[in-house]
Amino acid sequence: MLDIWTEDDKKGNAPTSRPKLRQIVFINSAAAFLGLPGSIAYTRKFLIMIVQITQALLLMLSLKAAKCAVRALADTLRMEVLRYNCPQSTYSIHCAFPADFVSPGFMLEQNTKTPLTKRIQGVDKPISELQAKFPSSEKVGSQIIAAVDKGEFIICEDSLAASLLFTGMIGPSPKRGWGIVDGLLSPVVGWFAWPILRWKWEAMIRQDGEEMRKSRT
Repeated sequence: MLDIWTEDDKKGNAPTSRPKLRQIVFINSAAAFLGLPGSIAYTRKFLIMIVQITQALLLMLSLKAAKCAVRALADTLRMEVLRYNCPQSTYSIHCAFPADFVSPGFMLEQNTKTPLTKRIQGVDKPISELQAKFPSSEKVGSQIIAAVDKGEFIICEDSLAASLLFTGMIGPSPKRGWGIVDGLLSPVVGWFAWPILRWKWEAMIRQDGEEMRKSRT
């Protein structure tokens, strides 16, 4: 897609009013921020990449990639496309990390997800309760598009948990806004929230292992 766009820019056609807005939006997952038992296969599920050619046209492509690798790819491309900005086009890259939301895929994976994973994720409840608890795919999609329109690179609009998880990530991804809130929350999440969650999850995993061994004897 980038090759197509850059070749089009080389034609040198002057923009009618303003440069074309060429945006690539990676729809990743909050799973990129943590790893839980039972979710290894999920880290290689299909990724949806939304390519916004103009403000009115969306083209959706499917790619298969690990969630963490997608974040690294988005970070790299965000820097790379800066060299392609020209009078004809303005390029930008965005990466969204939605948490759980109600969709056919979410409903399907509840049938195969392990009980331990469900307990850790807090989805060990009837489907009706999950539908009331989590946002719809339409709502999450609208939030992502609105964030892209605002020029945000990291998008965690649908979930406070995903937003907090991102603050604990150290790497080249630019912080949101001026970075003040993310910068202040980062040590709090790293020093307090993560240790507590890790101890809680590790205890649940050990208990599940004990129950599994008892059931075999």
